Amino acid sequence: MEHKIENVLLIGNGLTRAYDGVSWDELLTQLDIRKDKSILVADLDIPEPLKAVYITKDSVSEALAMHKEQFFGEIKTDTQMKMLRRVLSIGFDHILTTNYGYELEFAAMGEKRLSEKKLTSITRHTDEVKVSERKYLLHTYNEVNGSKIWHIHGEARKIASMQLGHYSYGNTLFKIKDLVQKRKGFYAQNQSAGVFTEAKSWVDAFILGNLYVLGFGFNFSEFDLWWLLNRRKCEKASTGRIIFYEMDESQNAVKHELLNIMGVEVRSLGFKKNGENSYASFYEA
Repeated sequence: MEHKIENVLLIGNGLTRAYDGVSWDELLTQLDIRKDKSILVADLDIPEPLKAVYITKDSVSEALAMHKEQFFGEIKTDTQMKMLRRVLSIGFDHILTTNYGYELEFAAMGEKRLSEKKLTSITRHTDEVKVSERKYLLHTYNEVNGSKIWHIHGEARKIASMQLGHYSYGNTLFKIKDLVQKRKGFYAQNQSAGVFTEAKSWVDAFILGNLYVLGFGFNFSEFDLWWLLNRRKCEKASTGRIIFYEMDESQNAVKHELLNIMGVEVRSLGFKKNGENSYASFYEA
């Protein structure tokens, strides 16, 4: 029996950076409370989550609370608005984003900025929880104009949900692992019975769907998502394809081989990295 497979987009900060948005290290720099800043955040040779711990002296939550508004994001140009609206119009069943900011929601509403009250009004949750979650947003998403947008690493208006330091990454992975263990053979049993498995969390969508990855680099620091790739590979139920879009670059060869080992198709569309300005053309393609 052919099983229905939903189409899922995993989107990162790439589409923001391609249109003059801030980089991850630039966001972290805003939290830097070190007196001696002779070593730039970008030059710290440690995993990204530990950078946050180092520059805030392990006061990540406090630092985020002080700079909350700066993480809401914004749409700076009409070109960026147009691009994001094109992405939204493709018709994905679920959009997963690692971004804390709301550029996707802004674009869906045709606005360069939305109030926190408006953002609260579009929050939804599945029936696995009684109310929208404040910390681990496994079952909570924003729905606007038919698009389900899941902030899988947290969102800016919910400081406790923002996955930034190693501690929060580890805690989130515990929650993900617990959820997947509860599922056990649930996906395969449903498929055997001819029953469609509705995604009750973004983890369900990640494991079962056709997953398209755009503007997210699968940095090795993202150990929660690497774990999920591995877990998905072990799934007994039928799953979709994973297609990862990234330009060719020699230093990415090992990462691409690892992704292939995890069952991921890597596509460069014939593009090679040639400076930051080449990304917009790549995403257009």
